[in-house]
Amino acid sequence: MQILKEASMMAIFGEYSHNNIQRAQRHVRNFVKAVLLAAVLCTLTAAATSAVDVSGQVSVTHTGFGRNHATGVWTATLTVKNTSGSALSGPVQVVLTKLSANATMVNSTGAVNGAPYVTVSAGTVAPGASANAMIQFNNPSNAFINFTPVTYSGAF
Repeated sequence: MQILKEASMMAIFGEYSHNNIQRAQRHVRNFVKAVLLAAVLCTLTAAATSAVDVSGQVSVTHTGFGRNHATGVWTATLTVKNTSGSALSGPVQVVLTKLSANATMVNSTGAVNGAPYVTVSAGTVAPGASANAMIQFNNPSNAFINFTPVTYSGAF
C-alpha cells in the first residue's frame, strides 16, 4: 500500500525526478516479487496438504512376516483393496501408525508425524481393485510387529 501511496503522491504533485522514478520502479519490482512469491507458497502449501484419509473406503491386509536369516530383515506384502464405489486418486499411501517399538521400517517411502508410510500405488485405484507394496522391518527382538494402518489418497 505504501508503494501505491508514494506513486500516487508523485503523480499528483508532479515529482518526476529521476531518483523518484527509480525508487518507484524499485518498489513496484519488489511488490511484484512479493506477490509472486506469495502465490508460489500458497500453491506449494495446497499441494503439500492434499492427502485425504480414505481408511473408511479400503481394507488393508498383510501377509505373514518372513525373516531373511542372512540380513535379519522381516518382510510382508501389504495389500490395500478399494471397497468403495469410487476411484481413489493416486498416490495411495499407507501410514503405519502405532508401530511397535521393537520394529523399525527399512523401506518406507517417508514419514508423517514420525510414522513411516509406504506408497502402494502411484496412480488411481479403481473400485474393487487392489494395490500391493512390500513392507520391511528390522526387528532385533524377533517379537511380533504390530501397527495400525491409515490409508491416504493424494500426496503428503
